[in-house]
Amino acid sequence: MLQACKEDGRQLFHMILRRGFNGPASVPFTKLREETKDWDELAAAIPEEEIEGFVAKKMADLHKYQEQLAKMEERYKITWNSDLQDWNPLLSDNCRLLDIDDSRRQWQSWACFN
Repeated sequence: MLQACKEDGRQLFHMILRRGFNGPASVPFTKLREETKDWDELAAAIPEEEIEGFVAKKMADLHKYQEQLAKMEERYKITWNSDLQDWNPLLSDNCRLLDIDDSRRQWQSWACFN
């Protein structure tokens, strides 16, 4: 079964879905591009404003993540230096602070298949 997944590309597709975009030199994307003969044509068909919008959203997401991470790291420093007995409030606040995407959590828990 693993050999069949490797041969028909399902394995690479799964790697792409799990890991996201890690750059044009990553193995799954290199293989996907090799197998997609009309890659350049498909890429050229994406309107420039869609690309710019996507990049702007990702940069805003990165900025928000960096702010959230800095707050969480500060909270961990305070917590480690105190005599905290109950970690639940800290962990709950971290989930709230990170504004965890419910759809991603669903996927990770497989609840989306119920």
